[in-house]
Amino acid sequence: MECICKDVILPTLFSLNRRKRITILIDFTTLRDDFLILIASVSYKGKGIPIYLKIWRYLNELYDFWGRIENFLWELRDILPLTSSYRFTYEIIADREFQGDRLINICRAFGWDYIIKKMKKIKDKKK
Repeated sequence: MECICKDVILPTLFSLNRRKRITILIDFTTLRDDFLILIASVSYKGKGIPIYLKIWRYLNELYDFWGRIENFLWELRDILPLTSSYRFTYEIIADREFQGDRLINICRAFGWDYIIKKMKKIKDKKK
Protein backbone atom coordinates (compact mmCIF):
# COMPACT_ATOMS: atom_id res chain seq x y z
CA MET A 1 0.00 0.00 0.00
CA GLU A 2 1.29 3.46 -0.91
CA CYS A 3 1.97 5.91 1.88
CA ILE A 4 -0.02 8.98 0.87
CA CYS A 5 1.28 10.62 4.03
CA LYS A 6 4.85 10.57 2.71
CA ASP A 7 4.15 11.60 -0.86
CA VAL A 8 1.29 14.08 -0.50
CA ILE A 9 0.32 15.09 3.02
CA LEU A 10 3.70 15.73 4.64
CA PRO A 11 5.26 17.77 1.82
CA THR A 12 2.11 19.89 1.58
CA LEU A 13 1.87 20.41 5.32
CA PHE A 14 5.54 21.28 5.66
CA SER A 15 5.56 23.65 2.68
CA LEU A 16 2.69 25.60 4.30
CA ASN A 17 4.54 25.82 7.58
CA ARG A 18 6.58 28.99 8.01
CA ARG A 19 8.40 27.85 11.14
CA LYS A 20 12.05 26.86 11.14
CA ARG A 21 11.32 23.98 13.51
CA ILE A 22 8.75 21.22 12.96
CA THR A 23 7.49 19.90 16.28
CA ILE A 24 6.62 16.20 16.37
CA LEU A 25 4.77 14.90 19.40
CA ILE A 26 5.40 11.24 20.28
CA ASP A 27 2.96 9.42 22.57
CA PHE A 28 1.81 5.98 23.67
CA THR A 29 -1.78 5.13 24.49
CA THR A 30 -3.83 2.01 25.06
CA LEU A 31 -7.23 0.95 23.85
CA ARG A 32 -9.17 -1.16 26.38
CA ASP A 33 -5.97 -2.94 27.45
CA ASP A 34 -6.14 -4.87 24.17
CA PHE A 35 -4.01 -2.61 21.97
CA LEU A 36 -0.94 -0.47 22.41
CA ILE A 37 -0.78 2.55 20.08
CA LEU A 38 2.32 4.61 19.36
CA ILE A 39 1.64 7.81 17.47
CA ALA A 40 3.58 10.73 16.01
CA SER A 41 1.73 13.98 15.39
CA VAL A 42 2.88 17.27 13.91
CA SER A 43 1.94 20.37 15.83
CA TYR A 44 0.32 22.79 13.39
CA LYS A 45 -1.70 25.89 14.30
CA GLY A 46 -2.54 24.57 17.75
CA LYS A 47 -3.62 21.13 16.54
CA GLY A 48 -1.90 17.76 16.58
CA ILE A 49 -2.06 16.23 13.10
CA PRO A 50 -1.26 12.49 13.18
CA ILE A 51 1.38 11.59 10.63
CA TYR A 52 2.36 8.07 11.66
CA LEU A 53 1.11 5.40 14.02
CA LYS A 54 1.67 1.76 14.91
CA ILE A 55 -0.70 -0.52 16.74
CA TRP A 56 0.20 -3.71 18.60
CA ARG A 57 -2.20 -6.32 20.00
CA TYR A 58 -2.09 -8.08 23.35
CA LEU A 59 -0.84 -5.33 25.59
CA ASN A 60 -0.61 -7.67 28.56
CA GLU A 61 2.12 -9.78 26.98
CA LEU A 62 5.80 -9.06 27.52
CA TYR A 63 7.38 -6.90 24.85
CA ASP A 64 10.55 -4.91 24.18
CA PHE A 65 9.46 -1.31 24.88
CA TRP A 66 12.62 0.35 23.56
CA GLY A 67 12.83 -1.99 20.60
CA ARG A 68 9.39 -0.82 19.53
CA ILE A 69 10.32 2.82 20.06
CA GLU A 70 13.52 2.51 18.03
CA ASN A 71 11.79 0.73 15.14
CA PHE A 72 8.99 3.30 15.19
CA LEU A 73 11.44 6.22 15.03
CA TRP A 74 13.43 4.64 12.17
CA GLU A 75 10.21 4.15 10.23
CA LEU A 76 9.08 7.69 11.06
CA ARG A 77 12.39 9.07 9.84
CA ASP A 78 11.92 7.23 6.54
CA ILE A 79 8.62 9.01 5.81
CA LEU A 80 9.68 12.51 6.87
CA PRO A 81 10.77 14.93 4.15
CA LEU A 82 14.46 15.78 4.16
CA THR A 83 15.04 18.90 6.18
CA SER A 84 17.44 20.30 3.59
CA SER A 85 14.55 20.52 1.11
CA TYR A 86 12.51 22.75 3.42
CA ARG A 87 15.08 24.63 5.56
CA PHE A 88 13.79 23.52 8.93
CA THR A 89 14.72 21.12 11.70
CA TYR A 90 12.69 18.52 13.57
CA GLU A 91 11.99 18.70 17.28
CA ILE A 92 10.65 15.66 19.13
CA ILE A 93 8.52 16.21 22.22
CA ALA A 94 7.87 13.15 24.37
CA ASP A 95 6.31 12.42 27.75
CA ARG A 96 8.16 11.10 30.76
CA GLU A 97 7.70 7.43 29.78
CA PHE A 98 10.37 8.08 27.13
CA GLN A 99 13.00 9.26 29.63
CA GLY A 100 16.49 7.88 29.34
CA ASP A 101 19.47 7.92 27.06
CA ARG A 102 18.04 5.74 24.30
CA LEU A 103 15.60 8.29 22.91
CA ILE A 104 18.16 11.07 23.30
CA ASN A 105 20.76 9.02 21.41
CA ILE A 106 18.36 8.27 18.56
CA CYS A 107 17.37 11.93 18.25
CA ARG A 108 21.00 12.99 18.20
CA ALA A 109 21.87 10.36 15.58
CA PHE A 110 19.05 11.65 13.35
CA GLY A 111 19.98 15.30 13.93
CA TRP A 112 16.69 15.99 15.68
CA ASP A 113 16.22 18.33 18.62
CA TYR A 114 14.25 16.93 21.53
CA ILE A 115 12.31 17.79 24.66
CA ILE A 116 11.52 14.97 27.08
CA LYS A 117 9.29 15.79 30.01
CA LYS A 118 10.75 14.79 33.36
CA MET A 119 9.06 12.64 35.96
CA LYS A 120 6.80 14.54 38.31
CA LYS A 121 7.50 14.16 41.98
CA ILE A 122 4.18 13.31 43.51
CA LYS A 123 3.80 14.11 47.16
CA ASP A 124 0.90 12.99 49.28
CA LYS A 125 -0.41 15.71 51.54
CA LYS A 126 -1.41 14.78 55.03
CA LYS A 127 -4.54 16.45 56.33
